[in-house]
Amino acid sequence: MIGTQALTFTPPGSVKPDPHKPKTLRLTVRIFTEVTFKPTPLTLYQFSGTLIEEWDGGKLHGFTAESVENGIHRRLRGERGPGGSLWVKGPLGRLAVPPDAIPATFWNPQCLDSPLIDPIFGRVLTVQVADRGMTRIEIANGSELDVHAFALSGDFPAELWYVEQPARRFAGMRRPGGDGVPLVYELL
Repeated sequence: MIGTQALTFTPPGSVKPDPHKPKTLRLTVRIFTEVTFKPTPLTLYQFSGTLIEEWDGGKLHGFTAESVENGIHRRLRGERGPGGSLWVKGPLGRLAVPPDAIPATFWNPQCLDSPLIDPIFGRVLTVQVADRGMTRIEIANGSELDVHAFALSGDFPAELWYVEQPARRFAGMRRPGGDGVPLVYELL
């Protein structure tokens, strides 16, 4: 293991309702990622990042992201504008993205049907999704899990795994690493 990713979901009841909006299901998702690759006394790669997504009624309301990759700091902010437009401000400037776009964090199965936003740079990723059907994977504790597999190609090649019951939820991912060694996200 070279890193961890932790997701925290704030229950809707713990968020103070906005008196100016109709009552909807509100959700805050905090994602913290820490990766260090240090096969020798020399650290070859280091990444840490925090992304906070705000959801309202099943729709992305906005998000913020901060990351440090090998000493390079990046900040990103996505906000709804007039008429429901979605704007992302980050290292590439201020970009208009499709209103149904969501960050490429993959916890939410909506990522299989929505445009994806690179959570480091803010650009919209060009991704094609192929359904690979049901399969069985081994997770970090050594047990096996029946999952629905999806293959992503394009700007973010990866294989995503979701448990289907009682509702589709993220179970893991495998994608190519920069050095040809696959990166695997596994449930603990």
